[in-house]
Amino acid sequence: MAINMRTLCEISLQSDEICFKWLQDVGLAPGNPSCDICKNEMKTRIRGANMVVFRCQKRGKNAHNLTKNALANTFFEGSKFGIRNIVTIMYYFSMNQTNYDFLIVECSDEKYNVSSKTVCDWLSFCREVCFIWLDDKFDREEKLGGPGVVVEIDECKIGKRKYNHGRLVEGTWVLGLIETVPEGKRGGHRYRFEICPDNKRDAETLIPLVLKYVKPETTIVTDLWKFYFNLTGHEFVHFTVNHSKNCIDPLTGTNAQTIENSWQAVKGSLRSGISADCRVDNFSEFLYR
Repeated sequence: MAINMRTLCEISLQSDEICFKWLQDVGLAPGNPSCDICKNEMKTRIRGANMVVFRCQKRGKNAHNLTKNALANTFFEGSKFGIRNIVTIMYYFSMNQTNYDFLIVECSDEKYNVSSKTVCDWLSFCREVCFIWLDDKFDREEKLGGPGVVVEIDECKIGKRKYNHGRLVEGTWVLGLIETVPEGKRGGHRYRFEICPDNKRDAETLIPLVLKYVKPETTIVTDLWKFYFNLTGHEFVHFTVNHSKNCIDPLTGTNAQTIENSWQAVKGSLRSGISADCRVDNFSEFLYR
């Protein structure tokens, strides 16, 4: 069930104690553990917005004072930002509201002015979660293609125009693979997008990725990048398109329009001027959404 900001404030943002209890209820923080010494349930103690601990304190016989970091091994561990501010950032990120000025105002108060760097860092952490989710999703899903099925394959440098002749282009190489849906058949395109390891697009990088995600006997469509011709010996039916001239081969009718349209959508979603590291994070966010 979707919740709005008013509801979120009512159920989780009134105090740090209430916020932590809500995090426990939704599975984002661990439940109160048993004390290692007396085996009783430890109590939650809030030591400012940045420190939440589990504590068990006994006097007299078997006296002890044991504390544990309640945020250890969670998304919130080690932060000085405060759990309520982090929840606020998480909520607005989930609603696709990532305007820096807006988030600075929402997270600041009379005691604490949030910096743009802090907002940037936490938005980046949220995007890392998107990347991890996608990586796990792709590993669990069935490979693309199969006999008679077309998979369009293309690599793209996220950051600047693809055909920038005479200049070295900066950016992040991403390999895209999209299983096309035949005309008249229902269902969305299945896809994979993979950040190229070490930002390379040579045969040693691209071929293993294609073999990882595409079934044998698939009809694959690529551009004329020379390393794709090494796929010929891997049980694929291979067609090519010259992307610098057109997306449809005038002789065979082979086309790569689906993957090209996808790249346009990806590039349109990314802000200009962002660094290479942030570019990967933003790309992960785009795919997640």
